Amino acid sequence: MERTIDKLILFAASCTIYIYISSVNAATVTAILLTVIFGCAGTLIDMQNPKDKTMHMQTKRRLLTASLAGYTLLTLAVPNMCLFLPFIFYDIFRYRLKVSGIFAAACLIYKMLHMYVMFDVIEFLLFLFAFLLQNRSSKNETLSKEMIHFRDTVTEQKLLLEQNQKMILQQQDSMIYTATLKERNRIAREIHDNVGHLLTRSILMVGAIKTIEKDPAITAPLDALHSSLNDAMTSIRSSVHDLHDDSIDLYASILDILRPIHQFEIDLDYDAGNNIPRNVKYSFIAIIKECTTNTIKHSNASHMDIILREHPGFYQLLIRDNGTNISSSHTPGIGLINIRDRVRALSGTLQITTESGFQIFVSFMKDRLPEPETD
Repeated sequence: MERTIDKLILFAASCTIYIYISSVNAATVTAILLTVIFGCAGTLIDMQNPKDKTMHMQTKRRLLTASLAGYTLLTLAVPNMCLFLPFIFYDIFRYRLKVSGIFAAACLIYKMLHMYVMFDVIEFLLFLFAFLLQNRSSKNETLSKEMIHFRDTVTEQKLLLEQNQKMILQQQDSMIYTATLKERNRIAREIHDNVGHLLTRSILMVGAIKTIEKDPAITAPLDALHSSLNDAMTSIRSSVHDLHDDSIDLYASILDILRPIHQFEIDLDYDAGNNIPRNVKYSFIAIIKECTTNTIKHSNASHMDIILREHPGFYQLLIRDNGTNISSSHTPGIGLINIRDRVRALSGTLQITTESGFQIFVSFMKDRLPEPETD
């Protein structure tokens, strides 16, 4: 757009001077029209957006060279049309067409030697004005490209920074989650090893005292103490079990299952959060154990895929292998029966196919999951 305005300014200045020097007649109108036709060649090519930029530039140079040569020949017939040469030369300055520029400059110098000095001064000023306009537009284009490149670079760096920050936050969350699980395991172990043993010893001691002491005045408080200790022991066992169940890392447990398997390749795609109910964790662990064991014992598969994903409303587990040694019996084995029982207990969906290898698909809706049982 800026270059089009530059050409319009040059064309208007040349037309004003040309009309002032020459009378307005048919020849003047013809000269102006021819100037528009030859001068707009570069502008028309700029409006195209070809795929091959190199060939487009070559075509542009050839067209501009032909346009300048043709217009220079016209100036031999109409000398005053030399006033429009700065308008034509604008693209010559822009693309630095040396051969065309030298040819046109030679013709121009020849004409200037046979014209008035005032005409030569005006022509020189128009050429200088065209060069300055083109140089300014070129600098603006360069600055615009640099600004766009700088903006793109900053945007790219910003996106990379956001991505790195997101990865750091995820790693921090994972580290906090792992540390929390370890601390829960430690607390459960400490309660079991210390408090649990102390309560067990106290219960045994109270039981021994009850066996020796027969005085009703003492046996009644001992019975109450024995009952309280048993209740405390039951409560501690439940708390320890809850801590242990909540501290199970599903991803780490799956890796522990897959680590000793070397009979075939396994690709694990795990995409689930940390707050998975423990009954779902146990079901997934048991299903994966059963499927990998069956593949090792009964299949000739060389590859297995395990895909576990958490969605906003449900959990999904897909296990498939490329085995061809699939039993044609319609009676399911104990392992598959156990899998179906586990899925049914959590109101889930189970699909088993054997068309191209063995495949099992399990889905648990979050709003249908029963509350985890407590000891």
